[in-house]
Amino acid sequence: MAALFGQTAPPSILEIEVQNRAFYGNRVEWEKLASDPNPQPIPQQVAPAFGVVTAIGDIVALNGKPARGIWVDRFQVLQTSPSPQPGQTIADVSRFAADEHVFDILHLDGTWIGTITASGLSNYPSDLANTNGLVVTGGAGAYLGVRGAYVSASGGFGRATTTAEDPSVRRNFAGSSIKFQIQLIPLQAPQVLTNAGQPEMYHSDLSPITSANPARPGEVVILAAVGLGLMRPSIHPSGMIVNSPVSVIANGVAINTINQMGWPGRDSVYRVDFRMPDVSAGMAPVRLNVAGIEGPEFQLPVGK
Repeated sequence: MAALFGQTAPPSILEIEVQNRAFYGNRVEWEKLASDPNPQPIPQQVAPAFGVVTAIGDIVALNGKPARGIWVDRFQVLQTSPSPQPGQTIADVSRFAADEHVFDILHLDGTWIGTITASGLSNYPSDLANTNGLVVTGGAGAYLGVRGAYVSASGGFGRATTTAEDPSVRRNFAGSSIKFQIQLIPLQAPQVLTNAGQPEMYHSDLSPITSANPARPGEVVILAAVGLGLMRPSIHPSGMIVNSPVSVIANGVAINTINQMGWPGRDSVYRVDFRMPDVSAGMAPVRLNVAGIEGPEFQLPVGK
């Protein structure tokens, strides 16, 4: 038995929305850090070279679906330029800062989904649309072993304050939202197993779905899959369910799963149940999506 490798899984675009952002400029001595409950606004001006800023915000959506978590961006300003002004850094490229981002993403109930890290030389925040130079360096949980790069960031610049402001009151003050788009290449993409060269897909009675015995719109389809990531204990008879959010993309339509669990008696194999949408008879293109990472496409026979 082997995974279905009909085509290499393409890079996935992950969109992460962040709100309540605050940029804390390191302008105070140690004794005053995080000590003042009032906002500490600073002028919207270009920070000098070697200035250090820590930005913090709340993750509120993952690929358009509600989520929780924290985004942290820590950068040291460099202001590199081939023709620098006094206080800037001479270099052959024009970049704003040495930048490190962390996205720690949760389900709405607080269960951890995964973490993504990225770093590099960026033009952010001086040019939100131009995030070249930021490379995805890795991840954990649902994003274990990912690589990739930023695509874009769209939104306001966020509220500027100093590190004297108490970060426990960050949500009390207005802060703009931003949407990051990140291209991810996973270590292993979610995909369906094959058995004797055919995708492992079943009717609810566990009889195989084939061209001679196709799925029907409205019925529950069962897939045998790999690459769905971490499991967590559950009251489900299987004892374990997939920790990450899982959906099935059938004929271009995203469908929430009914079950996403370990397959009893089969090591590292997952069972994914979903209800077949109303699609035309023939071969429907289907792929799995786990925490925003899409797997390779396979064909599912559909009848009427």
